[in-house]
Amino acid sequence: MTLLNLTRHSPLFFVIAALFTMFMLSGCQQDNKGASSLNRTGENISATTDIEHPQTKRKIQEKPMRITGTMVYNEFEGGFFGFISADGKKYTLSGLDNQYKQNGLIIEVEMTKIEGAMTITQFGDLMQVHSVNIIDDSKVEPAGNDKSMMQ
Repeated sequence: MTLLNLTRHSPLFFVIAALFTMFMLSGCQQDNKGASSLNRTGENISATTDIEHPQTKRKIQEKPMRITGTMVYNEFEGGFFGFISADGKKYTLSGLDNQYKQNGLIIEVEMTKIEGAMTITQFGDLMQVHSVNIIDDSKVEPAGNDKSMMQ
C-alpha cells in the first residue's frame, strides 16, 4: 500500500509540478531597486542610486535630503542622541560629529537613509550624515547626568 500515488497522470502530480515550477521561476526575477537609467548621451537620469554604507555595508540612498530638527538625548540603552525633525519624525544619525551631540541643539542636516539596517536604539530611520548646520544653540541643556554638556 502506497501513501501517495504520484504517477504522471494524477492530479496531485500536476499540482506539485506547478508549485515547483513557480518556486523555481520566482528566483529568476530581477531586482531593479537602485538601478539607474541612462539617456541617449549616457547621463544618469535616475532619481536615486543605492550605494554601500562604509560601516554597516547596508544600502544607502545617494540622493540626500535636508531636514531641520532638534537633537535629543534619550537615556534608553545607556543613553544616545536622536534627531527629531520639525514635523516630528525620528531619526538615528550615523556619522554625526560629537560637537553636534548636544541636547536641545537645533540643526539642519543633509543626510541619506540607510536601507535595511537596525540599531539598538530603534529610534526612527537610520541616516548617514553628510553635512550639518547649526540653526540655534540657545536651548542646549545638559544630557542626562552629564553637566559638562552645558556650553
